[in-house]
Amino acid sequence: MRKTMQKKALAAGLILCLALAYSCAGIRPERAEPPIVSLTQAVEQLGRDLFGGIPEQGEKGRIVAVDLFANEESGEVPMAARRIEALLLQEGRRRPGTFAAVGLSGDVQAETRYLLTGTVASESEEHQGIPVYRLRGAVTDLKTGRVVARSTARFADAGFDFSSMALYRDNPFFDPSYQKKEMPDERPRRAAPPAAEYSVQTLALLREASSAYERKAYRQSLELFEKAAGRSDGQTLWTYAGLYLVYEKLGRTQSADEAFEKILSISVARYGMLTVRFLFQVDSVEFWKPGENAEKYRSWLRRIGKYFAQTDQCLHVVGHCSKTGPETWNKSLSLRRAKKIQQILGESTPGLLARVEAVGKGSAENVVGIGTDDARDALDRRVELLVVECR
Repeated sequence: MRKTMQKKALAAGLILCLALAYSCAGIRPERAEPPIVSLTQAVEQLGRDLFGGIPEQGEKGRIVAVDLFANEESGEVPMAARRIEALLLQEGRRRPGTFAAVGLSGDVQAETRYLLTGTVASESEEHQGIPVYRLRGAVTDLKTGRVVARSTARFADAGFDFSSMALYRDNPFFDPSYQKKEMPDERPRRAAPPAAEYSVQTLALLREASSAYERKAYRQSLELFEKAAGRSDGQTLWTYAGLYLVYEKLGRTQSADEAFEKILSISVARYGMLTVRFLFQVDSVEFWKPGENAEKYRSWLRRIGKYFAQTDQCLHVVGHCSKTGPETWNKSLSLRRAKKIQQILGESTPGLLARVEAVGKGSAENVVGIGTDDARDALDRRVELLVVECR
């Protein structure tokens, strides 16, 4: 009996020591993965966590603006983001309290106290043959900059439209990176969500301009993008890419050329690269959706060639592959993709070729990395242009 008591005491002491060690080291045991549920259930759970985390401070009239969730890998907004937004607003309006949940628009920007942002990612696994997705959300107090709530949920949905909205489908540029959009206060923090990049007023203008573009209301979209461009935090790729696309739709070629050149100068100055994407078919040097992209890509490369012909900078044309297949083949394929872009660039601007080098990276720098070889990991089959010092 005595030995049994000693063993129990020793075990209890060991558990206490481990608990103290975790506590002192600031280590938290890993949380279990969220269960895979329906989209509606996932958004409801996310909304309960996020709205429930907003402190009850007794201030009436506080507003929580709900932003559109972005693709975690690319930062683009999927078509299904409106569905997520509607479900979140529905959940927010169910909750009694001192705040109101509203969609992000210019009507509420002055009174907005909190901003709810989020991302959605496609996972490589399936649940009963249905694609699985992950939602991450966070609520930021705009007055203090502090994140007051965050949550994660997973769902399976056969009809979830993960394709990008029109502005992103048509857009030659990404804003700005292939790196995942980390939610506020996550570490390592490789890229900030829109809440950190824009004031809520500018963000509202850009969302409204993008929505007008989706509806093909191009003149309204142009007016909103021009308003955003006039703001100090609106001098961004998103703004000028929107202007470029609207000018193209309205047939204003000279204005489109000027907007494209502005984007190139922002890309080079801020990121040391051209934030242009050239995507390829699986296991091929043919462009992704060739009927839609072939002439667009050539048009972009003509503009890029003209821009760099006026500079003394050099370019690395870097090819990439998705992770399926042997890496020796991926290296070869990625180099051939880079050489194809180099060749087209040389066709419009032959004098630039002496300053352009093609490089193949294989699958070493996958962005999505799920290896599905479809639209979900198209960014892994890309060529990008890096600005380098001439040797």
